[in-house]
Amino acid sequence: MAEMRALFATDLHGSEAAFRKFVNAAAKFNINLLILGGDLTGKTLVPIVHRNGAYRADVMGNEVEVHTESERAELEHTLRLSGQYTFRCDPDELEFMQANPAEVDTRFEQAMTASVTSWFELAADRLGGRQTRVLAMPGNDDPWHIDEKLRDDDYVEWVDDRIVTLDDGTELMGFGASNQTPWASPREYAEDELTTRLRALIERLERPEQSIWDVHVPPADSGLDTAVKLTEDLRVVIEGGQTVPTPVGSPAVRSLIEEVQPLLTLHGHIHESPGVVKLGRTTAVNPGSEYTEGILRAAFITVRKGKPIVQLMSA
Repeated sequence: MAEMRALFATDLHGSEAAFRKFVNAAAKFNINLLILGGDLTGKTLVPIVHRNGAYRADVMGNEVEVHTESERAELEHTLRLSGQYTFRCDPDELEFMQANPAEVDTRFEQAMTASVTSWFELAADRLGGRQTRVLAMPGNDDPWHIDEKLRDDDYVEWVDDRIVTLDDGTELMGFGASNQTPWASPREYAEDELTTRLRALIERLERPEQSIWDVHVPPADSGLDTAVKLTEDLRVVIEGGQTVPTPVGSPAVRSLIEEVQPLLTLHGHIHESPGVVKLGRTTAVNPGSEYTEGILRAAFITVRKGKPIVQLMSA
């Protein structure tokens, strides 16, 4: 039986650069399994407004103006690399959209779905002949509308709330939702609901202690879930001139890991907390994310004699 050589990345948030590096790594490192964790979609929709022969866009609070079609194309390309979606319009169309939030939502949904669809098509084109499996799931930030179109993709395997058997016989369990956050993102559950839903999946595993869990939210107080502490009105807490770190992962996820002791657990959600830790016999991983810079952060994973070997990497 061939050795499992997997690459896990998560929280790409629409970054074209990070996703292309993820796919290209399969050939470079002879990967036979790509695992794409949650939060596939971007967070920003940028209008490129055509007025008086120029194109203008608000980029991170700064107005950018270009004049030629090649400059416009380069601007759009740069924004897509960092996970921002774009659309072209004239001033009248922009004014209409500003007055009609539902139209903005529609454009945003279309951009998200088109982007992830193109990612899956690229993966099939680049990797389909290499017999490289690609597993993907949403995260808490991903809207529900992307599921219907993408979960039945002909090449990429949608693993949210599912169990799949890998080529070496190992079972992988996927779960993309998180515990509750201050931002009320689309896929959140209270801790007791997380316990109920995850336990229902665990009960379907034939050998839970030899399984791999792809669970978007990391276990609480594990070192993989450290974020900046916020006040109730979402301001950063500062003490002694320094931001205050706090664990924000899921107690339910940690409790179930400690109870079942799966072989390996894969997490994301907290971009600034990469690492590899042990929770009893279980190896737990969060590769982190720097999607806004177009950087791919990932975990290269092999399993030898029933033991996972994990190396964090960035590109």
